[in-house]
Amino acid sequence: MRVGLAGPAPLRVLAPGESARTPEVHAGFFCHDLDSCIQSLHDHVRRSVLLREPAGKELRVEVNHTGYTRNAQITEMQLHEEIDVAADVGVELFMLDAGWFGEVSERWYDSVGDWDSESLLLPAGVKAALARVRERGMLCGLWVEAERMGVASRLLRDHPEWQMTHRGRKIANLDLANPTVARYFEETIVGLIEKYELDCFRIDYNASFHEGGEMERDGFIENNVWRYYETFYTIFDRIHERFPNLLLENCSSGGGRTDLGIMSRYHWTQVTDNWSPIPTLKIINGMSLSLPPESCMTLLGAISDGVTDLDFLLRIGLFGHFCVSGVFPAMGERQMMARERWRHAIDLYKGFVRPMLNTCRIYHHTPVQYQHEPGEWVVLECASADQARGYAGIFCLPGAKTEAYHFIPKGLNPGWRYRLTYDSSGTTREVDGGYLVDHGMRIAVKGAATSELLLFEAL
Repeated sequence: MRVGLAGPAPLRVLAPGESARTPEVHAGFFCHDLDSCIQSLHDHVRRSVLLREPAGKELRVEVNHTGYTRNAQITEMQLHEEIDVAADVGVELFMLDAGWFGEVSERWYDSVGDWDSESLLLPAGVKAALARVRERGMLCGLWVEAERMGVASRLLRDHPEWQMTHRGRKIANLDLANPTVARYFEETIVGLIEKYELDCFRIDYNASFHEGGEMERDGFIENNVWRYYETFYTIFDRIHERFPNLLLENCSSGGGRTDLGIMSRYHWTQVTDNWSPIPTLKIINGMSLSLPPESCMTLLGAISDGVTDLDFLLRIGLFGHFCVSGVFPAMGERQMMARERWRHAIDLYKGFVRPMLNTCRIYHHTPVQYQHEPGEWVVLECASADQARGYAGIFCLPGAKTEAYHFIPKGLNPGWRYRLTYDSSGTTREVDGGYLVDHGMRIAVKGAATSELLLFEAL
């Protein structure tokens, strides 16, 4: 194994008396089957990388409003309706996403950076919306794309010198390698957390600065990406220390910036902006090969493109940090049968999945998936470390050649008996763990884009 720094030279120019510490590298050698290697990696990441969520706030069921409303074109009345719907189905954390800020309400992405002003679409203001969230018994989260400078923002107009510069070209991105800019960046984030009394801070990053910026140091033109992320990490270390009860959610266009350096500063990350259920399912299958499932968040709900039944969609959320975007447009437009499936899935997550998710063993029965192919099956299984309970999702994809999947559990104790529940029908029966581990079971589903969820509890 070889490890070294890579990037446009020089990456660091040290002043007299200055020192630098190289980025951390995690190296491991595993010799076992795929599942055991993944579990060893997850054990390491949980123990040595991920932040521990504040007591009493672990793995809260979340709703994010923005994707459902598409580009955040939402009136105050619609937002209030969505808050009420979220509380009605059992959501615990409401994330106010893009569009709450700035004076360019039609194009929020042009005004990122103007965090001291609020959208004209929210005449009563952000605090009033968050007050409604708290009245409904939910925690409050806020989205901020703190590093960016929108093309129509006052921030860019007033401080063009705060941009990154690369070979004379300006990049509308705060240059955190500049101490003045770094101080503004940290003060802005701290100010928003305190102003809105946030329970959760969500950072996003919907751009790429490629090679990054440059800065002249002692006659050398230094690439500033190393200093940039060194500063970024240090700032969020201080924020975590200052606000130990604050939840920190990472996102970068959905799936970006999921390296262990970033993940050591946040509690979970959004792993995709692809909201179609089948591609999303394949992505959570792939991302959980490297990151523990509790740190991987997807957005599903009325936002989703593509056709599946409701249970297929909701069951994807059981294999990660449960977050949805869009349940019903309003309380008066609820469809009661669908509402009960929403409540059932969320209650199942809270009562059955959440207590074991942070320490579970995940088994990938179908680890290799391709987005450019229809696919046949995605089968994921999670089991508690003591093998006392587990659950498995059997997801049928459009390319399946059979109507049933032969499922052989991997997380059960062969010496125990289990109560098996088929979630689609609610049917239960007793099964022998040894027989299932040796012979498996035939799981039939209704067809493409449908699923079955199996729950195992030791007797």
